[in-house]
Amino acid sequence: MKKRGKLFYLPIVFSLALLSCPPHLTAQTPKVLKIGISATLTGPASYIGWHDKAGATLTAEEVNERGGVTLRGEKHKLELELFDNESKPAKAVEGMRMFAEKGIHLNAGPQLTAMAYAVMKFNEELKVLFATYLNTPEVFEQGNKLILGASVIMTYTLGLSTYTASKILNAKRAALLLDTTGHGRSIEKHFTEYFRKFGGEVVAVEWYDLNSTDFYPQLTRLKSKNPEAIQFGGMSAEAVTLIRQAREILGKKVLLIGSNYFKLDQLKKAGLDVSENTLIPLSGFHVIDTKARNDFFQKFKDRFQAEPETYAALIHDEILYMTRAAEIAGTATDVYKVREAVDKAMVELESQGRLIAGAYGGFLPSGLAKKYYNSANLLRDGKLVRLKTIADLKEIGLQ
Repeated sequence: MKKRGKLFYLPIVFSLALLSCPPHLTAQTPKVLKIGISATLTGPASYIGWHDKAGATLTAEEVNERGGVTLRGEKHKLELELFDNESKPAKAVEGMRMFAEKGIHLNAGPQLTAMAYAVMKFNEELKVLFATYLNTPEVFEQGNKLILGASVIMTYTLGLSTYTASKILNAKRAALLLDTTGHGRSIEKHFTEYFRKFGGEVVAVEWYDLNSTDFYPQLTRLKSKNPEAIQFGGMSAEAVTLIRQAREILGKKVLLIGSNYFKLDQLKKAGLDVSENTLIPLSGFHVIDTKARNDFFQKFKDRFQAEPETYAALIHDEILYMTRAAEIAGTATDVYKVREAVDKAMVELESQGRLIAGAYGGFLPSGLAKKYYNSANLLRDGKLVRLKTIADLKEIGLQ
């Protein structure tokens, strides 16, 4: 009987103890949804990683200000798990494994071709869905079911720049100076295809390694071929040096065509004279004027005292469509269900005017966006001159 009496009083004692505890000790711990951010915070592409981190930070704040992420009726605060892949493929794999071990199955990044190829060997096994804004089309042709891309794919940007160079600027002889990565190899393939399609001829191809600083030998050999235009590959980390040396060897009459990885601010800081007559293909977020875009850009400038680049806008959209797809699917761990919900999430976010990076209209089965907004721009006297804007790429035979 005494034993029963003690058991009777235990719930009462426990309840009184709870009532006497400070509120912060009894409050329910808020649920959290984490997204992994695999960014190139160090290494040759660190300027991309900086924009990834900054853009992701603002986007997480945006999501949480709207109430966070709702999964099956329960609110979750969005948190970011940052990982520096150091611009190294092996490091990117290490990061994805770490995310999976922590139960983080939605990732933004890695965002560069070599690292994407590396993690694609493991992400399906690890059940990690990752979004990337890289523009190498071959990455999306490997049959991987857990990769998402909503940026402007290289075939469109190169198609547009070759069309502009050949048909609008009348350049018929082009040469290529490309880095030796998979990205550079892909540029060689698609630039050659489209330039020929629009009546031009590729007269020479030269290669360089990432982090190169001496392009004089390649440029001297290219000069002997008398090109009217030169397409550069690679990152803008090399672009400033490369363009300066190209102007020394080739002069200003040769049209220089940058990749869409070129950082415009970096070119401007290098000196407007050397950037003259440089064609830069830009994705649509540069030309689509929406409230969401303007608000995001203003917050970015105010917070970081810097101009936002393409990368910040793209990672913004990656986080938005992945978290909304998770809400629709009711899960952040069943990545196949999340992947199935991405189309619906994309259409919904577009209709609300919340996407800012210029690739809209849902996804193709390959994970690519269906609709693109492109513009070709010529940098002259420090100003971007809009040469041609294509909303429907059928106009130039690219779709």
